[in-house]
Amino acid sequence: EQTPPESAKPARSSRRPVPPAAKPSREEVITRGEQSKEIAWLLAQAQLRLGRTISAGEMSTLVYLHDTEGLPAEVIAMILEYSIAQGKGNIRYVEKVALSWAQEEIDSLEKAERKLSELERQRKAWAQVQKAFGMERRQPSEREQTMATRWLDEWHFTPQMLRLAYDACVDATGKCSLPYINKVLDQWQKKGIRTPDQAREDREKKARNTAASNKRATSYDIDKIQKLLGDKPQS
Repeated sequence: EQTPPESAKPARSSRRPVPPAAKPSREEVITRGEQSKEIAWLLAQAQLRLGRTISAGEMSTLVYLHDTEGLPAEVIAMILEYSIAQGKGNIRYVEKVALSWAQEEIDSLEKAERKLSELERQRKAWAQVQKAFGMERRQPSEREQTMATRWLDEWHFTPQMLRLAYDACVDATGKCSLPYINKVLDQWQKKGIRTPDQAREDREKKARNTAASNKRATSYDIDKIQKLLGDKPQS
């Protein structure tokens, strides 16, 4: 069975209880498993998903997340599955994710599904950025993930445009700088530049404007020198 017994689901309160000083003891966990079909289902699902017998400490953490943090058993089970998919099927990571979700009030199956969809979009966005920039595989920082999601999901730039922004950054700075790339893409977004041809035209326009500006400056300097020479008293 993939969902806990409906009749065993406790009523959810909008106010979370004050956390106790410690997680439940082994005896308390056993008692809760006997009292609650939902807890018994959760512990059984944890063992099934992890493929092993879980320890008393792991059971205590799962009961704590349910009873104290107010997360439904099916949401905790989803967190277990997500953690395993990330290659982090250990209780510390599960607890870290679960506490974060509890803070975000992800306390229903629908909210959990939306959260997992969001995490998957973020994962795909960062993977595309890594591929476009030729970066080694690693976990992004929070700021890096925010930029990657913005570039792909909000601004809808293609991997080809990401690469052009990367090239512009390396040409200007000699290295890969995500904040610099963000500035390039931000300018393109504001100008409505969406294709390589538009990016090339913008670059050529900037080059022409720079050349014209330098020419005017040089002309002004020559005019100033000639004027000074013309005003010089004759000996």
